This record gives sequence, C-alpha cells and structure tokens, in this order.
Amino acid sequence: MPESLIIEEDQYSPGVIFNPTTNEYKIWGKSLPENPEKMYRPVLEWAEAFAKDPSSDMTLQLDLVYLNTASTKWLKQVLAALGEMNRKGKKLSIEWVYEEFDEDMQDLGEDLKNLTGLEFTFTEKPEE
Repeated sequence: MPESLIIEEDQYSPGVIFNPTTNEYKIWGKSLPENPEKMYRPVLEWAEAFAKDPSSDMTLQLDLVYLNTASTKWLKQVLAALGEMNRKGKKLSIEWVYEEFDEDMQDLGEDLKNLTGLEFTFTEKPEE
C-alpha cells in the first residue's frame, strides 16, 4: 500500500489528499497548471500503485470548480488506473461535486462517468 499523497492547492493546481490510513481521497479546487504532467504524474503513479493491491474500497471525492483540457485528460488516466481496483475485488466510487447552476462541470462529470464506466454519484453544492 502506498503512503499518503498530499499536494497543497494553489491558484492554478488542485489540492490532493490520498490517505489510505484515514480512508480520505479527495481532489479539489481549480486545475489549470502550467505543466499538467508535473502536477498529475505523482497522482497517477500513486493511483497505479494503490490499484495493484488495494487495501479497501475507495470513494474519491472530486470537488473541482474548473478543469482545463489537459487536466481532464490526466484526470481520466487517474480514474482509469484506480478503476483497476474493481478487478481486484474492491469497489471504487466517485463523488462528483459541482456548484449549482454550473452545467459545464456537471456535464464534464457525466462525460467522465461515460468514458470510464465507473460508478459516479453527483452532489450539487451552493455557489460560493
């Protein structure tokens, strides 16, 4: 089991907490980093390592207010890697959180659900 992965949120990159000890898995904020590979490569590598031998089921909360196209491609890879858990007998579910009236983010969640075939739930939150 990989150690926890924690990445601090900044104005261009999302925050990430992947903590198998506390069972907290979350990506939040804006995602428009100048170098998306630098941001998402550690996340993808963590996801691949965890999915090889998952210690438990996982609910990943995605609470993103904006994703650029490059970030969306990386997030799709992360979700695909984590989806391998399902083949190992552990359940992966995604909680897609979006602000009310933000149809673009709601639609992006629906697109990712359809592209990955993963179980998504959708949670609308009040606009900030």
